[in-house]
Amino acid sequence: VGAVAVHPFVGALIGLALIPILAFYLLTEREAVETSMLGFVPRELRPRARQLLAAIDRAMRSYVRGQSLVCLTMGVLVGVAVQLIGLP
Repeated sequence: VGAVAVHPFVGALIGLALIPILAFYLLTEREAVETSMLGFVPRELRPRARQLLAAIDRAMRSYVRGQSLVCLTMGVLVGVAVQLIGLP
């Protein structure tokens, strides 16, 4: 029973450890990954697939930029509020 309870935890830890490694790989090898992905798309549809990938890239960049701005704004506002009410 104890070994069964530990197994999912270890699996989750391994998964969490692999996420930054995979993200780093995908960011550093972006062009190779894109070329590989496009290899699965029929030749006549590749220009449209490239347009789609570019649109997805723009949307993801905008999302991350927007979330960063929200985090910065909230951090500043909470910091000011904490100072105003006198919390240490």
